[in-house]
Amino acid sequence: AWMELDGASSYHVAQQDPYLREYVVDWGRSDDVGVVADQEGATVGAAWARVVPHPAGIANVPPGCLELAVAVHPRAQRSGVGSVLMACCCALADVRGARLALTVRKSNPVVHWYMRYGFVTVATSVNRVGTESLIMQRL
Repeated sequence: AWMELDGASSYHVAQQDPYLREYVVDWGRSDDVGVVADQEGATVGAAWARVVPHPAGIANVPPGCLELAVAVHPRAQRSGVGSVLMACCCALADVRGARLALTVRKSNPVVHWYMRYGFVTVATSVNRVGTESLIMQRL
């Protein structure tokens, strides 16, 4: 839903968006980390992270951090799918010795959920739509 607020309702739309494409184009690079959740043969969510060259990264996260994104289809929200995706993506990053970071709008209620996985606010910024975002890093 939050990606949709930015005008991207699908992976294919995100590939064309100048602000989002760096997060999805050429997926599968050696430093990419990600997991996908399927239920009954349908993809219902994903969590992925990659190093995004600055200043291309929306988040402006600390250099060298993998910028994390999590998406869960509305029909699978509040079912635990997001928690499984997050735990798996964090574990993959840990195995690789990679640091995770993300940006989230301050008004997004998911901020507290990220905190449960060890993310802390390291900075704030005004995002491209003019509201405040938190830059969070998993320590």
